[in-house]
Amino acid sequence: MELRKSIIHNDANDWNFLAQNGQITGIIDFGDIIYSALINELAVSISYNIFYKDNPLHWASIIVKAYHKKLALQTEEVDILYYLIPVRLCISVIHSAYNRKLNPKNEYISVNEKPAFEILRKWKKINPDEAKKTFRSCIGL
Repeated sequence: MELRKSIIHNDANDWNFLAQNGQITGIIDFGDIIYSALINELAVSISYNIFYKDNPLHWASIIVKAYHKKLALQTEEVDILYYLIPVRLCISVIHSAYNRKLNPKNEYISVNEKPAFEILRKWKKINPDEAKKTFRSCIGL
């Protein structure tokens, strides 16, 4: 499978967006920028934006639909998205643990650790086929 690749921000979360009057006006923190599969950008964004949600698949599908309106997703991308989301969450908690060990007084380092673990627990209860059908449906596939 050949996925589209691009330079991606790779850290699209609420701490890295600037907003004014309810509108996003900018993005900051380009420390994680990378050339990677384009679908990873969406997986990263979903990972952080489903924190504290009771039904993460529902909220993920809303994000998928909105993203698709701006940049059409390919079937192959949609079909692996279910797996990319927990991968990003695992990367996040691993980075938090490692960086906390290096700098234990920096509270920002572990701000996402607890909600990431909570979402991982919820996400593993979602059937991968159900997620694929949900994502495909919300973009008309």
